Amino acid sequence: MAYFQISANDTDMGEYHADSAEQALNAYARDAGYKDHADVVAQVGDDATARQIDTDALCNSVTQATGHNVFQDSYGNGVALVDGKSYATHQDLAASIGSDIAEFFA
Repeated sequence: MAYFQISANDTDMGEYHADSAEQALNAYARDAGYKDHADVVAQVGDDATARQIDTDALCNSVTQATGHNVFQDSYGNGVALVDGKSYATHQDLAASIGSDIAEFFA
């Protein structure tokens, strides 16, 4: 599975963990109360996009910048753990080193 950043109408809609961009868009649509992404498009003409996050590149950049390894936050509420600090999203993790998640799209 991969992580995808969803944006719609130039708005960040969050990150989704899925096997494909299509599955990530469907999960986003269900969270918004629709049957799937096709249902969103049919009803409101949504222009959502799903961009895969290169988590390996992001984690390597964080390790290089901080000198600390990045671990999966399996026990907390975040996606990553660095030097005891939990990061809720990959965007937050990228921001911790002064970067934007867009720099890590696959």
